[in-house]
Amino acid sequence: MSNTSVIENEIYQACDQYPRNFTLEEMDYIRSHSDVRDTLINWFEMSLSDGCWTQQQVKFMQSFYER
Repeated sequence: MSNTSVIENEIYQACDQYPRNFTLEEMDYIRSHSDVRDTLINWFEMSLSDGCWTQQQVKFMQSFYER
């Protein structure tokens, strides 16, 4: 992940071992960067990520399926 920006690292860490809610800035970044969004959706859909998401994150990620 050496090619990722600081905000991307923060986003990926937020849904890892110690989940925390995304900030508004992070959510805006995810919405506007399809590569990051696609990576998160793939992680979200994997059973390996079970327990790595806060309720806020789950709701946010599910919003991409409602389009």
